[in-house]
Amino acid sequence: MSLSWRLGGPARGRGNNHHAGRQRGRGGRGASRHQEINRPVVYELPGHEQYFDWKRSIRRGVTSPDCLDQGTCLQLWQEALAVLNIDSQEFQQNLARDLVDDDFLGLESVIMTATVCTKSSDTDKVLRTVKPFLQVITHPALLDCISVDSFVGTIYRVLGGKADGEQAIALFRSIARKLAAHAASDTATTASPVSEMLSLTLKAMYEFLARQPKARLHDDITSVVESMDGLADPIAPSCPGAESHSIKAQIDVVRRKIAMATSRLVREESAGDVALPYRVRSAFPKEMTMPGGRHDNDVADIAQIQILPTYLEIMSYEEEYLPSTDLLQPHFLQDPVQRHIDASFRLLRHDIFGSVKDVLSELLSHDGSQHEPRALAKNDMRAHTYSQASIQHIFISEKRGLEAIVSFVAPQQARKSKAEQRRWWTESSRLEEGSLVCFVSANARTKIILFVEVVVKSTEDARGGKPTSSLAFEKSSPSITVKVATSNRDNLNLLTRIHGEKTHGVLVDFHNLIPATFDPILRNLQQMMGEGQVRFQQWILPKANSTAVEYASIPPPMYARRPGFAFNLGSITNNGYRVALKPSDWTGSTQILEAHTTLDRGQCHGLLAALSREYALIQGPPGTGKSYVGVQLVRVLLDNKDKARLGPILIICYTNHALDQFLMHLKEVGVSRLIRIGGRSATPELEGNNLRVVNKDGGKTRVESQILGKSYGALEHCMKTAGNTLKPLHQLRKGPSWSILATYLLRKSSNIHRPLEPEDDEGWETVGGDPLMRWLGNRPIELPAEKGLRQDVDIAALTRRAEQDVHGLTREERWNLADHWLIEMRTDVIGITTTALARNIEMLRHVRSRVVICEEAAEVLEPHIMSALMPGVEHMIQIGDHRQLRPQINNYSLSMESGSGVAWQLDRSQFERRAVGEPGLSPAPVAQLNVQRRMRPEISKLIRSVYPMLEDHESVKTLPGVVGMRHNLFWLDHDHVEDVRDDGSRVRSHSNQWEVDMATGLGRHLVRQGHYSATDIALLTPYTGQLQKLRRSLAKDFEIFLSDRDLDTLAADGFEDSGNGLLSPNTLSPAPRTLQKKQLIQTLRLATVDNFQGEEAKVFIVSLVRSNPARKVGFLRTENRINVLLSRAQHGMYLIGNSETYLHVKMWADVHGKLAYADPVGNSTAQKEAATCNATGGSIPAVIDARPCAILT
Repeated sequence: MSLSWRLGGPARGRGNNHHAGRQRGRGGRGASRHQEINRPVVYELPGHEQYFDWKRSIRRGVTSPDCLDQGTCLQLWQEALAVLNIDSQEFQQNLARDLVDDDFLGLESVIMTATVCTKSSDTDKVLRTVKPFLQVITHPALLDCISVDSFVGTIYRVLGGKADGEQAIALFRSIARKLAAHAASDTATTASPVSEMLSLTLKAMYEFLARQPKARLHDDITSVVESMDGLADPIAPSCPGAESHSIKAQIDVVRRKIAMATSRLVREESAGDVALPYRVRSAFPKEMTMPGGRHDNDVADIAQIQILPTYLEIMSYEEEYLPSTDLLQPHFLQDPVQRHIDASFRLLRHDIFGSVKDVLSELLSHDGSQHEPRALAKNDMRAHTYSQASIQHIFISEKRGLEAIVSFVAPQQARKSKAEQRRWWTESSRLEEGSLVCFVSANARTKIILFVEVVVKSTEDARGGKPTSSLAFEKSSPSITVKVATSNRDNLNLLTRIHGEKTHGVLVDFHNLIPATFDPILRNLQQMMGEGQVRFQQWILPKANSTAVEYASIPPPMYARRPGFAFNLGSITNNGYRVALKPSDWTGSTQILEAHTTLDRGQCHGLLAALSREYALIQGPPGTGKSYVGVQLVRVLLDNKDKARLGPILIICYTNHALDQFLMHLKEVGVSRLIRIGGRSATPELEGNNLRVVNKDGGKTRVESQILGKSYGALEHCMKTAGNTLKPLHQLRKGPSWSILATYLLRKSSNIHRPLEPEDDEGWETVGGDPLMRWLGNRPIELPAEKGLRQDVDIAALTRRAEQDVHGLTREERWNLADHWLIEMRTDVIGITTTALARNIEMLRHVRSRVVICEEAAEVLEPHIMSALMPGVEHMIQIGDHRQLRPQINNYSLSMESGSGVAWQLDRSQFERRAVGEPGLSPAPVAQLNVQRRMRPEISKLIRSVYPMLEDHESVKTLPGVVGMRHNLFWLDHDHVEDVRDDGSRVRSHSNQWEVDMATGLGRHLVRQGHYSATDIALLTPYTGQLQKLRRSLAKDFEIFLSDRDLDTLAADGFEDSGNGLLSPNTLSPAPRTLQKKQLIQTLRLATVDNFQGEEAKVFIVSLVRSNPARKVGFLRTENRINVLLSRAQHGMYLIGNSETYLHVKMWADVHGKLAYADPVGNSTAQKEAATCNATGGSIPAVIDARPCAILT
């Protein structure tokens, strides 16, 4: 039997021969430099003739549809594949467009290929014809390019034929049968070609089922998949392990996608009989509640749930369906993957909208236009209301479509002069652009809710006569510009009705509720439910009906399983010492790495474990250098990027601050090719790496320009986000060109740059095409673009030869050198926040990163992490510490700290869930860093109960003592009761004025020693109420730095900027000076515990706040928060608090006991001095200023 179908590649047809003749006529290696450079002859770009020859051959009129046969189709697909393999995104996108153009026979060729390959009995011919066809429709140039995705969708739709996909399924069935026959009749050496064809078929099947969902319900689709599964088993022994595993994984993904569609159909049929919620008795000890019937948005399939609450959902009195994350509890879905996605979606959505529905339900229960905002919002700190709201104007924006101007009565705090209004609104976090607000109207006749998104928050006067909104007016009401949050016919009709009927209502602003931060995540979960898969599900989820068992060790990532693969660790060793790591056997490498790097043993173990497991967890206790290990990991991965074909490494961080820090660490070690995606970067050095900046330099192909031109009007905004945003990431995928490589070559080697430059020293300019592409010529057939740079090529030797005679290289050598240049220029790292990840998930799916690293993973909600587990990811590394702060959520009742939250545990990160384990799933292996380099030993001893194996590095044993203090560690005990609010304020937080005075005095004393800059000293407290009082007190002497997260927290808890520079709850008390946000170097650091994780300072003053007879500890009853609070200080720490309130908490009792044993606990002297102050009219801070050591002794 002939094996010609195995070779693939372009045919030696008329187009290629014609092009080859032209190529020979241009001169070869013996051509003179004058001929090559100076003679003004017009040349065409390599690939130009291949593309246009292919285009002519399928043009309607040149080729008749009646002439399409198996041979013609074979040649068309071979030539199409050759065009796709050319390093030109222009030609690749043109080909995709032409395939679906009615002027060409592309779609007829798709149908004919499917038909002849289904009906023909000639196995060899069928496989030879179908292979280039499958290579074309699964080619990365088509699947990874958003710009041609609609064209690709059309190809797959035509391939399917009828709605049920009968034509495509028949083709897949035919391929499976012929592959089985071929494998049975050939020798074992044919396993690799057969496996390649099988993998191609599975890729095409997956794409087809993803784009044609109805085909998943076809009667024969399951049997086709099973036949492919049966074919995979016999060839497995003669296939490389990674290749065999990849095929089985592909089969599992396709099988799950089909099973998802079938189970959804069953659920819909069952739900159709449900009118009201009901309970089903199960074998579990608890009854199982089913979704469905409570209201119009309560359905079994989460893909059918509207993201924003509906009116009936808001008004429903039924208890919401919230599935437990406890795997021992019943759930209406049996598949663990489906159950996990379903629970994640429902719990996250409830966390986002639970309080929203409560506020709106209260408003809709009354006449919303007649209630004062304060009364309406008194039970919810995350809502502000504005009365007498009305839609003043509706208009069309060129960028955003239909918009409206909404006016309302100004809140009490903003009723000032126009200049003061401008300042108040500018500094306030209310009605921020991008935030979700709701127009509510309720009267005896109708009740209305309309969710809108703020698109313009301006305090400027109207200009140019166009309709504009402004929050600063003297004679009229403030106003904002909004757009409908969910654009559909019903909402647009409602908007116009409210405007036309001049309806008045209340505008509700849900603080910091921004659709861009949650909508993509929820929609991604809906999409994942449709796909029916989660990457690394074998490591993060139990199998159905399983019990907890010890897993075998997690294998290396797929790219590292190739025979002979080893990581080169030379980039992180001292003096470039060569260390090779075989991922399958790394246990003996720890000592070698420790001896030749700056890493300690725990860090070496963590790095090696992360490289050797496809799903890796690194736990980093405080001060152990988590970020440092992460940077070294990136350096190693980048050093091995080419041979592993990794693509850009995706770095995910929870906050913008953490992302900036990590990217700056990478820059410091020489990683410069990185792109930052996210907002609010405060690091000037990264400005040039922001996607919005890089995007300005991105060019467009002709196809993309045509798409943009046709859609410029109403869809301009959509195209800018969906089209232009991806240009920087895909720009280099166009292949080599002079415009891309000219500057690089000039910097790297002027000897190579000079002969290729279009204009020489005498002023002659070569015209007609790209000079680099003229030098390269056609890419050799034996060097396909998708295979990347060959590993056996000596780039250094090629570069030296090119510098001597750039034209003396063969065509293959030239292309190898160009491939290397492009690899060096491509983006190495994409840094992104979790929020930006959700917003850009579709773009990132097309980037196809193989490696994802998540920093501070224990602070990230699992639904956010799930967004990062994209289909192409082969290596997931999470770095964090589940013993520190958990992810932040809005609804306390869903948290692990609350009694009811045990069933849901929404604030449990995937890192913690896998590190600790759960019923049906044993803990995943965790590499723990164990040497801390931050705290002096007296301080690190306080957290030893959390980390028994934690060791102190030698450097912390010689840290200097705190200047001006007798003790480096001290608990100032007292019995002064916390403040009690009796002013009816809406603020729900705690404060303690006595501790404010003590902390202020101590901070002032430490600064006056002249040894510390203000940023060396930090004040920490668990409560925003105390944070506000400390800020006011310290403002007399220092500029105070508050992070953006603390400012947001203050606003969320009801502390508004009252116009005098201080945040106060609805008061207008005077302030001695105006506060401004300053750079960190100019400020005293002040923060809440929850917003200081990952930070450190030399000296810490901690105000514990709570002091009450009931011994209510509040936030600081949890080990995680106590751990963070106690582990920030380097040189010294001073706790101020009532020990009697805290001693019933186990960890606080342990801390107090350790301190009391060493004698740094005291209160008698403090009480005595306080009494003296009260008797003489003096102040406690004055006593501290005069005799601080007497107080803290």
